[in-house]
Amino acid sequence: MQICIPNWPSARQRSPNHHGEYTHNRERRRWPETFCYCRIIVSTSGGKAAKKKKWSKGKVKDKAQHAVTLNQATYDRIMKEVPTFKFISQSILIERLKIGGSLARVAIRHLAKEGQIKKIVHHNGQLIYTRATASD
Repeated sequence: MQICIPNWPSARQRSPNHHGEYTHNRERRRWPETFCYCRIIVSTSGGKAAKKKKWSKGKVKDKAQHAVTLNQATYDRIMKEVPTFKFISQSILIERLKIGGSLARVAIRHLAKEGQIKKIVHHNGQLIYTRATASD
């Protein structure tokens, strides 16, 4: 480490370090020549080399192909099956009938208007209905 006297001509380029010594700003601290960056290889498996961990690719979920337009077959299926469900919501229709969300909302409104299903809860965007019984 180089020590500088404060009246030295190049003192303006130097600054004190945390020990109060003046060293050149561009000077870099180096490890002693005797210091070695050797890695110590410890074998735990009796001489066999450790295997590198292989990361899994993860599971890729297939993209859902839900119907977004209403055809006659889908309409008949909605009118036949949905009034028999005990619990009816948009997500239930999407999952069971493989239709889009907007189509499921329209189907629920249509069945409620006809009186085939009965409203339980309407909270924000979540519509929950049940089947209409004979006494209703």
